[in-house]
Amino acid sequence: MTLNRSFIWVLILSLTINLLLVGGMAGMFIASNQNKSTPQSVITAPKLGNSSFNSRGFLRALPPVERKKIRAIIKKSKGKYRTNSRQVRKLRRQVYFLLLAEQLDDQAIKTALDQLRQAENHASADGQALILEILADLDVDTRRKTVKAMSRTNRRKASNN
Repeated sequence: MTLNRSFIWVLILSLTINLLLVGGMAGMFIASNQNKSTPQSVITAPKLGNSSFNSRGFLRALPPVERKKIRAIIKKSKGKYRTNSRQVRKLRRQVYFLLLAEQLDDQAIKTALDQLRQAENHASADGQALILEILADLDVDTRRKTVKAMSRTNRRKASNN
């Protein structure tokens, strides 16, 4: 009788494990199929802004002659970029420490966030002006190719999501 009972428990355990494995595989299959098809309502134009700029794609899309010109333009504005990015980092650090404080000072946090927003907007405006300066010197086909390349997301980052 004990042999019969142990056989039933082993059978139940085996069925449970098999069902768990089959369910896991079915879930992975369904999840992979859902990611392949994007509904038409979700497909939008490329997002243009701070986080969407792909500098590597931007530079790779340019002909070698243009890259040399652009490097000179970028080198010229390096000081302004460095100053802006230092200011943004400093303000982010300030906001971080204000949020970690024992007592939250709402007014100081609001002021720091406003300053951070202004610094980020200023840095973004300077970067956009630089991109516009670069794009203004390009012919139409090169400009179109470059704009498409700079709007594309980094493939390595996209595959990790």
